[in-house]
Amino acid sequence: MQMKRTGIYRIYGLALFAGVSLASSAFAATINVPADQATIQNAINAASPGDTILVAPGTYNESLNIATAELTILSTAGRNSTTIQDSPGAGNPIVRISAPGTTLGGPNQGFLIRHLDAGPTSVIYVESDQIGFPGVDNAPPTSINGNRIAANQGSSGIYSDSALAEITFNLEGNIFAKTGGAYSFNSAMYFDSSNPGSVTNAAFYTANLNVLSNVVNDFDTNGVYFNNSAYSSDIVIDNNTFNAAAAAGYGLYCSDYLYDGSNMWFTQNTVNGGDYGFYFYQIENGSTLHIDDNTFDGFASYGVSMEYVYYGSDLTIDDNTITGDGAADYGIYTYYFDEGCTASISRNTISDVDYAGIYHEYTYYSIVDIAQNTIEGNSADYGLYLYYCSATLLNVLSNNVSGYDDYGLYVDDYFENGGQYRFNGNTFTGDGTGSGMYFSDYFEYGPYVEINDNTISQFDLYGITVNEVYEGGVCKVNRNVITAAPNTATATGIYWEYIEGGGGTGEVVGNQIDMNGSDLDGLYFYMLNYGADLLVDSNNVTGFKRTGLYFDDYIEYGASCVITNNNFFGHVGAGADTGVDITDYVQYGSHIVISNNDIRDYMNEGVYLDYVYEGATAHIDGNTLSARTNATSGYGVYIDDVEYGSDAWIRNNEIDVNNGADDAIYFYHIGFGSNVVVTGNTCLNYQDAGLFVDDVVEYTSSLVVNDNVFMAAAVTPSTFGVYLEDYVEYGSYFECVGNAVSNFTDYGVGTSYIYYGSDIVCDDNVITGHADGADFGIYIGDEIEYGAFFSSISGNTITNIKDDGSDRAGIYIYELYEGAFVDVRKNDVTAHPDGAAYGIMVEYTEYGSVFDFALNTIAGFTKAGFEFDSDIQYGAIVTLRNNDILGAAVGVLFKAYIDNGSEVTIRNNNIDGFTEYGVRFDGFIDASIVEIYENWFTGGVSTARGVRTFAELNEGTVLSIDDNCFRDVSDGVVIFDIVETAIAVLRGNDFSGVSGAAIISENADADHVVDAILNFIAGAGVAGNVNVAPELASAPDLDGDGVPNCDDLCPGTAPGVEVDENGCPLPPPPMDDNMNDNMGGNDNGNGNDNGNDNGGPGPQPAPACGCGNGGMMMMPLAAIGFAGIRRRVRKPRKSRA
Repeated sequence: MQMKRTGIYRIYGLALFAGVSLASSAFAATINVPADQATIQNAINAASPGDTILVAPGTYNESLNIATAELTILSTAGRNSTTIQDSPGAGNPIVRISAPGTTLGGPNQGFLIRHLDAGPTSVIYVESDQIGFPGVDNAPPTSINGNRIAANQGSSGIYSDSALAEITFNLEGNIFAKTGGAYSFNSAMYFDSSNPGSVTNAAFYTANLNVLSNVVNDFDTNGVYFNNSAYSSDIVIDNNTFNAAAAAGYGLYCSDYLYDGSNMWFTQNTVNGGDYGFYFYQIENGSTLHIDDNTFDGFASYGVSMEYVYYGSDLTIDDNTITGDGAADYGIYTYYFDEGCTASISRNTISDVDYAGIYHEYTYYSIVDIAQNTIEGNSADYGLYLYYCSATLLNVLSNNVSGYDDYGLYVDDYFENGGQYRFNGNTFTGDGTGSGMYFSDYFEYGPYVEINDNTISQFDLYGITVNEVYEGGVCKVNRNVITAAPNTATATGIYWEYIEGGGGTGEVVGNQIDMNGSDLDGLYFYMLNYGADLLVDSNNVTGFKRTGLYFDDYIEYGASCVITNNNFFGHVGAGADTGVDITDYVQYGSHIVISNNDIRDYMNEGVYLDYVYEGATAHIDGNTLSARTNATSGYGVYIDDVEYGSDAWIRNNEIDVNNGADDAIYFYHIGFGSNVVVTGNTCLNYQDAGLFVDDVVEYTSSLVVNDNVFMAAAVTPSTFGVYLEDYVEYGSYFECVGNAVSNFTDYGVGTSYIYYGSDIVCDDNVITGHADGADFGIYIGDEIEYGAFFSSISGNTITNIKDDGSDRAGIYIYELYEGAFVDVRKNDVTAHPDGAAYGIMVEYTEYGSVFDFALNTIAGFTKAGFEFDSDIQYGAIVTLRNNDILGAAVGVLFKAYIDNGSEVTIRNNNIDGFTEYGVRFDGFIDASIVEIYENWFTGGVSTARGVRTFAELNEGTVLSIDDNCFRDVSDGVVIFDIVETAIAVLRGNDFSGVSGAAIISENADADHVVDAILNFIAGAGVAGNVNVAPELASAPDLDGDGVPNCDDLCPGTAPGVEVDENGCPLPPPPMDDNMNDNMGGNDNGNGNDNGNDNGGPGPQPAPACGCGNGGMMMMPLAAIGFAGIRRRVRKPRKSRA
């Protein structure tokens, strides 16, 4: 049973009292020396059990053999006046005690007991088997008190020759000293062992030992030595002073066990010098050992060393002051706690050790507290060193560790098989080198680890290092304050290698990390895999020069990484390379979220991801990314590859490249069924592109770029807004919708091939070139081909397009090929005030492809509103309908041939303000169909012409020109030539606004007469082989509403509907039918108007007329030319020195 120290004192006092009472009751005698007996030995020989021997001052040259029980031997004047000394020969003691109940000396009544023979011998020899069990049952206490015990290099001051069994043994107030030589005793107090009762090798057996208030001077090997185990015993060693002779020896040394519920208190002692202050080998079987309130000073190796604690035992090492000699190895050294033990190592002050302040190896199934210690390293290697824990509750709390060279805390092996491990509230202050807290190996098989609320500073390697969390382990690194030594080349704030295997979980939350100009990273992670989870949240990381968060290897096999609500601020003076760098694959179904972070002062990338691969997902949402001013690159988000069914979402980020040289958002490659969404971002002040894709989007992948703002700086414009350098191919999809793109010089939105069943939807963007002009609003630099089924370029507003010495265009499409289909609708394209060549420019349309240009407004261009620069052939279909084409030399320009069964339809367009031709064909039309109907042609100058061909119609071509209006032109239709089986047919056209000829056939012979009957020539005349009879007598009116086509703002009115002077239906009369026709509230049906039904008609709807979207004033234009297509190589990844 564990016994408190006060209880031990109480037992000691009661035992003494009981002994005195027993002696008194037996009429004990008092023998005076030399008054009654000349020598002390004579008095002993004459005494009876229970007698008291009082010794007068003097020197007694004799050796004593105390063989009578319960004698009390006291001096009358104390040890400074009463000496027992002898030279009994080698190996013989001065005092031999072989009877129970002996008391030798007392407070102020002790002796100077001096051995005059130098060498290995004992001063007091106790025959332990005679003073207790087995020699005596229920033996009274034996006490040696208040003496000065001296020798010259003796072996022992007090020697117990075998187990103290069933006895109380008291040693109090003695002084152990040398009489000469290098030391006093090898061991001041030596307790040997034997085999009492049923046990073997015991130094104590159901005994009570009290070693109190002794002073041991100049010992050589041990102040107190236990040669073997203590069984069911209580040992108190309190308030002693142990002074070693040199840098060797032990204050206390126990070579074996504290066993079977034994209790030991080593308290309030002072140990000066020596090799070890305290050494104990093992406690077990419910025993307790308290090493508390001691002072260990000047030791050479170990302050306290405790090796094994087993089977429900309890150890405390608390409130000690432990000071090494500056070269000492350990302040506190413990080894191997197992099987339900508890241990406390707390409130110690440790200094001047060279290796470790506190060192512990191996803990199993136990509870260990290491708390509130103060460790001053004096350039020690380690403040705290721990090695291996399994299924343990370990608390390392509120320690203050400073001055170490290498590690404030070093954990050298696994935490495994469950358990809880808390490293919280500690302070680690290095000497400018080393690491704060370093966990070198696995947390595996379900342990829970906290590393929270620590303060770590003055390191040049790692603030906190975690090696691996594995197989269900949990590690939380939260709310730490970490400050690197200033301007180091090697410091990392938190360094974490692996989280893997069976769902390991890591958490890094709420840390304050100041890298103080370090060349490396605030947070570093190596690998996350096999279903593991990592949360990095609400950290404030500053002062780094490389990376705020750096992930060096894979995130894979279903792992999840969430990086949210952090601040990553690069070094204020020099900036940083990258904010968040995921430098290797996110793959195999893994997931990464980077959201709501504030990342500043980076030079290369705000967020960098290498591969998103094999079904992985990456979400980069809601971040604020601000590059350093005039950054080297300044990418906001840089992702190399998204491949094999992976998804990447970049949403709602605020990205300021701050006049950096590169892109706000960059991808290298998107492929193999992957999906990328870029939406809701605001991207500012980039020099290259708002979004740049360097390589292909391929194999059923998709890129969606919607509702972003891409705005380069006005002072330093960008090259591109959104640019895809290479193909969109093999069933892939590119969507660019609802973006605002401004201040670019080359392309607002640009791509290369749309290839093999892929599609592009580029709709509803506002694309504004730089104030000094831009080359192209939308640029598709190569084919849209092989079955693009629903591609669309629609609803865009494009402005500030300007020639730069070559011809430029609002929308440029290189080629539509092999059955592709593209809608180009409802775009509003306006040139720069200084002019550009073309509103919409197409090079080739071939092989059954289909273009539908509808409801576009094109204004301010110099050469043509629409320009088809090369062939339309092999069954291609081109439709231009309901467009407003305002200004330019030519409204619609076909510069090359149309052939091989192609079809061109130009209908219901408003072509207004052209200075040369409304529609112009420069190449031959061969075996194709061209239909031009229901258009308005209004010239901008008197010499303009409506429709003009400059090459033959041949090989079965049919040219139909029907129901068009020609106004303010010199000639209506001019046909160069008709050959072979071609025909030209004109019907229902209104030429009343033509000042010259209505129709001219320049070279067609009599076999190829232009069929132009039933047109309203209005006296304009014709030239060449043209048949106009019969003519229409009046301007045509297709819908029969009484308003001619050319004046009808609402064509196609249903028969019988009343119209106004513009041909638009009149509003219905007022009515009270409880149907709320005018959008007011219904009345009560009493036949009276309720104030809403008779309201005047609202604004008329926009007329659904065949003249396009409505007129625009023609702007002054200037003509310049067209440049070739630009390409570039993949941008190199920045090196990481």
